[in-house]
Amino acid sequence: MNSRALLSKVKPFLPKEGVYLDSQIRKSSRHHRWFWERSTDANIFKVMALPDEVINAAASRLFQESVGFGIAYPGISAIELEVIAAAIFNVPKAQIQQGGKTIPLFLLYTRATTRAALKNRENQEVQNAMALLA
Repeated sequence: MNSRALLSKVKPFLPKEGVYLDSQIRKSSRHHRWFWERSTDANIFKVMALPDEVINAAASRLFQESVGFGIAYPGISAIELEVIAAAIFNVPKAQIQQGGKTIPLFLLYTRATTRAALKNRENQEVQNAMALLA
């Protein structure tokens, strides 16, 4: 399969530094890459044309870890690949199936951003308390 070398014209819809969607995505059924190459979803099909390094870079930004996506490795869940495709191809209104619910990617991103802000605030409060004790 020929892969595109760069994503120069694509503006990915990826989280900011320190914001991850991993807690929103279940690690459900995992499949090998050949399974997804048979997909009829246009965005997933476009992701298949990208180099594994691009897919893993997007996954590490979204899920706080690379997914080991490649011919020789177990693949990733359908939900994860849908999220990666929507993020890379900037489709924030893409609907992601999660359990029995359908959730837009922008909602997952908003939840993750809120969770990251709360965590940062808690960390700052702990540092302020430690500074008072020092």
